[in-house]
Amino acid sequence: MSDLSSKIVQAAHYCATQGLCRQVALLLDFSRSSQLPRLRVVDLCREEVVWECLAATGRGRTLCERLCPRMSDRPESWLTPEGRSRVGERYVGEFGTAYRLDGLDTTNANMRRRAIVLHSSEQVPDRAWAWLPLRCSRGCVVLSPQAFARVDALLADHTDVLLWIYR
Repeated sequence: MSDLSSKIVQAAHYCATQGLCRQVALLLDFSRSSQLPRLRVVDLCREEVVWECLAATGRGRTLCERLCPRMSDRPESWLTPEGRSRVGERYVGEFGTAYRLDGLDTTNANMRRRAIVLHSSEQVPDRAWAWLPLRCSRGCVVLSPQAFARVDALLADHTDVLLWIYR
């Protein structure tokens, strides 16, 4: 079984035991280059990837963090935390439509307090176009407007969706 297949099975089991959406989940593989599609929308029933897209993450506060991406739930780190989270309520804010995230693990328990959300930005392309890493946020998960529109439509039909950020 591949690593991705294993993650999908683990996500399906976690969702079933924790009362989260059993149909779909979002998996963000932080070990993949930001120039590759690394956010995957998965069908938990069929245990397969429905589609995938680029995703930007936290840029960090220091040059070292920018050159060697890390993950952190530390306040003011500008890094994306690792772990499982529940996609919360939809709202309109500074970046347009966005979704609040509730961390479900000790590694991301500060997500809501840190205002780590899922949103879109014109800074994120639909396809890889340069060698530059996509780390343009202060810890948020950021998609291109086109990819976000697809996720937004999906989330309109499902509640308590799992977003699992791992490496």
